[in-house]
Amino acid sequence: MHLRNLDGSSSNLFTRITEQWSLTALQRERLFGNPGEVARMCHVLEIYCALRALFPDPTIAGGWIHLRHMEPPFDGRRAIDVMMDGNIDGFRQVIRYLNSQGQSTIAR
Repeated sequence: MHLRNLDGSSSNLFTRITEQWSLTALQRERLFGNPGEVARMCHVLEIYCALRALFPDPTIAGGWIHLRHMEPPFDGRRAIDVMMDGNIDGFRQVIRYLNSQGQSTIAR
């Protein structure tokens, strides 16, 4: 689903996320996929919320996806690259990782 196909409030939300994440036009296009791929939009929102829970500062939360991470599932790649790998599983891998980090923080 392209940002231009969303209603006003949804479009504003995803525009803010892409701005906070400093995504290029190509990254936005690859991240959000083809029209009708609502699952991708839901996963982006879930990742955004998980990042904001872990990093309340929006600059840090937005920058995290551009950092290289050595632990699985990243193996030296950036989260944005894992998400843009072309299938929905990349989103799920990032979500699982972020959720595990949130649980680790709570357990401490």
